[in-house]
Amino acid sequence: MNSTSALKKNPIKNQNDFSDVKGAMVNEQTPPAQSEVEERIEEIQIRGYTLIENVYTQEELEYAKERISSIYSQQVEALGGEENMLEASDFNIARQLLVYDDFFLKKARHPLVMEILRKMLGDYFILYQQNGNIHQPNTENTTAPWHRDLTFYHYTSSRPLAMSCLHLITESNESTGGTPMLPGSHKIDALPTYKYLEKNQVLIPAPAGSVWLFDSMMFHRSGFNSSKETRYSINHMYTLHLMTQQISLPRMLNGKWQDDESLRGFLGYNCMQQGSVESWRLEKINNPRKSVKY
Repeated sequence: MNSTSALKKNPIKNQNDFSDVKGAMVNEQTPPAQSEVEERIEEIQIRGYTLIENVYTQEELEYAKERISSIYSQQVEALGGEENMLEASDFNIARQLLVYDDFFLKKARHPLVMEILRKMLGDYFILYQQNGNIHQPNTENTTAPWHRDLTFYHYTSSRPLAMSCLHLITESNESTGGTPMLPGSHKIDALPTYKYLEKNQVLIPAPAGSVWLFDSMMFHRSGFNSSKETRYSINHMYTLHLMTQQISLPRMLNGKWQDDESLRGFLGYNCMQQGSVESWRLEKINNPRKSVKY
């Protein structure tokens, strides 16, 4: 009997089944996620973002659109007209919405988002800003250029310094513009070449009522709205307490919620710049936030 015949009669049995896509030749692997939170954190750590759907009801979406528009009109009037908004490069942006309507505070503290943030930023983080974006049809927006929400920061860190959460009040797609993102760019210092950006950017369609939660160091931009409808979104930015708010929520709120333990730190009351050494020390006494371990 020749060797070929022997193989046919006695085929070598392969003890390894490589058909399973879960197979891997590695010495280390991240342990399996034990919860939705852990699954989403893995997505953010690797690609920079995760999408959470069904955060708003249809009624809430309509309400948010109306209030973003009315708050923006109020802010335009306070500044003396849209010409001044253009001069300030703040056209079509309604800032710090929760000061005008408690509805937006509730949305800023979505339970799943808060749980992810506590795992990634720790227990002590603040709401840095909450902006309502109005993307009118066929109109450029100031957020169109590639940027990080921590603008002009050109370094990375082993843990996030800040997290962004973009609420989609209008559907995101090729027509409405959406938010083109550069996956994994939260791990690199400089903005890549435009050739690389063109080849590797992604614009993932997402329904209204969803939120993109992403590392604030991930490069992204606002897409051009070529549809006939205005696109609305709300960007939240949560930062470590080491970063002071862009616009002081405590001063705008004039003491509102300062005695609420669950909101005081979140809204930045514990991070206000103090006017004297004595007031700074009294703040540390009244609101202890550190514990010493022995």
